[in-house]
Amino acid sequence: MALDTNGRPSRSLADRRLLVVVATAVPVWNFYGFAIDFFRDTWGDAPIPVVAISYALNAGFVVLLPFLPGGGRPALSGAALLGSAMAAWSAVGTAFTPVPRLVYAAIPAVLGAATAALAIAGLAGDRRGERRVRSPVAAAR
Repeated sequence: MALDTNGRPSRSLADRRLLVVVATAVPVWNFYGFAIDFFRDTWGDAPIPVVAISYALNAGFVVLLPFLPGGGRPALSGAALLGSAMAAWSAVGTAFTPVPRLVYAAIPAVLGAATAALAIAGLAGDRRGERRVRSPVAAAR
């Protein structure tokens, strides 16, 4: 496993790019929905603030995106948390979604879950790599 400039194991560039692409797709898809009033038309009458919470989660993704290419532990943890929250919140939102729109409403849940899974896999890879690097055998190599 290659080490980064701080001597920590680094994930492959392809893994980080996939995480960035999926995490970017979440707000891009949702902002498209906001722009065409899909959110207001679909959830404007919901008894809970589906639209406001969706805006907040998407803003979190936008703030996180510049930090993801480096793939540090805080960025990966943030992506895992935001992805899990987006998947869960989208699942809640689908409960208030008219049947003809369910497919479109489910996309953020899938993208959120994929973001969380990729970030968790990155964190798990870091832990495995750190154990290898810290071992005396790996340090001697």
